[in-house]
Amino acid sequence: MGDSSIRDIEIQASAGDLTAQLRMAHALLDQGQTERGRDWLRRAAGAGSTEAKLALGGRLLSQEPYDVFDGYKWARAAAADGNGEAEHLLAIATAEGLGARQDWQVALDHLERSAELGYAPARAELAALAGDWAPTDASDWGASTRNWKVLRRSVDVAAWLRSPPAQLVSPSPRIGVVEKFASPAICRWLIERARLGLVPAQTIDPKTGQGHYEASARTNSCAAFDVAHMDMVLVMLRARIASLTQLPILGFEDSQVLHYAPGEEFKPHFDFLDIAQPGHARAVAAGGQRVVTFLAYLNEGYEGGETSFPSLGWRYKGRTGDALLFYNAGPDGSPDRRTLHAGNPTTRGEKYLLSQWIRFRLG
Repeated sequence: MGDSSIRDIEIQASAGDLTAQLRMAHALLDQGQTERGRDWLRRAAGAGSTEAKLALGGRLLSQEPYDVFDGYKWARAAAADGNGEAEHLLAIATAEGLGARQDWQVALDHLERSAELGYAPARAELAALAGDWAPTDASDWGASTRNWKVLRRSVDVAAWLRSPPAQLVSPSPRIGVVEKFASPAICRWLIERARLGLVPAQTIDPKTGQGHYEASARTNSCAAFDVAHMDMVLVMLRARIASLTQLPILGFEDSQVLHYAPGEEFKPHFDFLDIAQPGHARAVAAGGQRVVTFLAYLNEGYEGGETSFPSLGWRYKGRTGDALLFYNAGPDGSPDRRTLHAGNPTTRGEKYLLSQWIRFRLG
């Protein structure tokens, strides 16, 4: 969009045109002008635009700089307008305790209302949580006539949060494996959710602390899910990980589904953040050290693709639903360099993983 076009839109927006205000907001946000873009969203939201309320709520809940309480408020305002997507966002936020007290039953109430309002993702998620979903289901959830109240009552939260115990593989560094952590149905759900959103995976630039592409180190792809793009199946699984590791959900980074095509890899690397590097130091100061890496293996049928630990002479390849977790830092917060690890290249077939990094303030 050219400068003259932006000026024309700004004139219309300043005159109170809600459509122009939304266009102005999104143009500025696309340019990285976060505060100016959010200001226009606030203006449109304050004037009654449901779309602006939802967009503002989603951004404040999921993107830096965060303001989860204000984000929750705007999501509630959009939901009060009868917006199903806003009810879905409230379900996610309430389940994770963002801007409101964490409450599974209230979260499921929001999800049910979202489904009843016709929001297709909520309908699919409610069916999946109730055990009534398969990849072969019709994609037109908007036209589904299932009984959403019955499905909501069928969701067994306790079962969703329950995890098999971890089996200790190494006490130092601490490494464990969990057999059958996730069911094949959950694994299929995550793969289907990720397929259309895969992009080249990034690493954190040690100088800036920002994500960047480094093909010499990493060639696989990934799909990341921030709060605004999460679903309740993934939220339940994150809570299961939190229960297993006994670490708070607020330290969880955005979950990612990783994809490796034949020949793709993630060369030996560390997951901890090296505070000797300025970018990493800022990231640790803001959110804590990346203390745990959790990987759930979502499929089989590929060759190669092990997760290897060169310093330990050990590698692991889980079956569908199995998980691997390891601690990147010691109890005092110091990085453990024995956790050097790699995602070995697959030689045949595709590999999918759920990756969850967990931050915590140590020391």
